[in-house]
Amino acid sequence: MEDCVLKKTFRVNVFLLTGLLCLVALGCSNKFNLQDIVGTVTIDGQPAAEAGVVFVALDPDGRDCGGRTDENGVFTMTSSVGKGGDGTSPGKYKVYFEKMVPAKDLPTDDPRRTKAAIESDMYFNNLPERYRIENEKAEFEVEVVKGKNNFTFDLKSK
Repeated sequence: MEDCVLKKTFRVNVFLLTGLLCLVALGCSNKFNLQDIVGTVTIDGQPAAEAGVVFVALDPDGRDCGGRTDENGVFTMTSSVGKGGDGTSPGKYKVYFEKMVPAKDLPTDDPRRTKAAIESDMYFNNLPERYRIENEKAEFEVEVVKGKNNFTFDLKSK
């Protein structure tokens, strides 16, 4: 009997602790005013599988965020303060992309395809420079608004 009471008390305590943690998590998620962001990336009209997507804030209160596409080119964004798929705060963002490939898979005329890079099994962003984060001009800019945000980006390989 005493064993049964202890088990029931333990379950109630776990239930209460779980509820408290959920309330704390909800309160924290609103602190940064995070908005849902999903989208699709294609390259020459085809899904860009396993591509990185980075939003860099243009507004001082904005929060950079990033995501990775699945095999269908679909992504969700994660902020620097939250957990997977939590989005970011409203505002304007530059958008950059990466599609990492091993040095051995780069075109033969690419200067990054060196013997040392191939032997070291190095990876490089294989997208045109205009999409890379090193290019401060960014071909794409978006505005994240309150609520759900859905963006589509069609990149060109040439």
